[in-house]
Amino acid sequence: MNRSRSSTAHAGARDPRGYALAQLTVGGTPLECVRAAAAAGFAGVGLRIGARRRDERYEGALVGDPVATAEVRAALDDSGMRLTSVCGCQLFPDTRDDDLDALIEAAAELRAPVVATQGFDPDLDRYADRYARFAESARSAGMRIGLEWMAYSAVKTLASALEIVGRSTGTGAGIVVDALHADRSGTTVEAIARIEPARVVLAHWCDARRLTGTATEDALRAEARTARLWPGEGALPLAALARALPPTVDIELEVVDARDAGEPPVVRARRSRAALDRYAASIAAPAGRR
Repeated sequence: MNRSRSSTAHAGARDPRGYALAQLTVGGTPLECVRAAAAAGFAGVGLRIGARRRDERYEGALVGDPVATAEVRAALDDSGMRLTSVCGCQLFPDTRDDDLDALIEAAAELRAPVVATQGFDPDLDRYADRYARFAESARSAGMRIGLEWMAYSAVKTLASALEIVGRSTGTGAGIVVDALHADRSGTTVEAIARIEPARVVLAHWCDARRLTGTATEDALRAEARTARLWPGEGALPLAALARALPPTVDIELEVVDARDAGEPPVVRARRSRAALDRYAASIAAPAGRR
């Protein structure tokens, strides 16, 4: 990500301790994630409620399971946790409309404000039509569909994502800004700041090493799913990026690290809270102490 805005100019950045916790950070089921995030002191949580595609098995799926969905909704209510988004649907050529309808139904039961999705249909005209239908269904249910661009998906750039979202005439369509994917796709902080604020519906947060040379799509996919870094441990201009986002947009901490595999969700959630606290302290420190 271009750093023409200094990555050490932290004045005005929002307090990271207010960020939500993405389920991908802690693993486990949606119910385990809600309980772990609450125990660690998070106020919000983003949940994965379904498989990425039809032939994938996901034991924590809430889509098509109204009993499990109600249990998670009750846990959110009991803990006072705010649900910031749900994910669990990537649009492939073989994705069916009833898959999308089932996801919308489960998300509505959870009272999710945003459904985050990605595009893996190489026919972008067909994908744009499917996305527009998905966004309209979400709008009718009181939600928005956030499109996340990724260098290893069919929607590889911010410009492509904005074009697809712009073809949706309703208010249900929006953009998800992921700090890692933005950097790996060559998106600048300035480009993100120029997005119409109403189009940004969610942000995902992590740090990453400085990328040198050209990475393959397989390498980028592996990094996103297994090798993200905690804020402050890498080279991304996170504070400048936070300032470029609309102030009301929820930011979810999404740090997937294969070294944490097998640890209980509550342990990973508490590690996440500690990492945010360290990062918040580092950006608040005087310049000579950073």
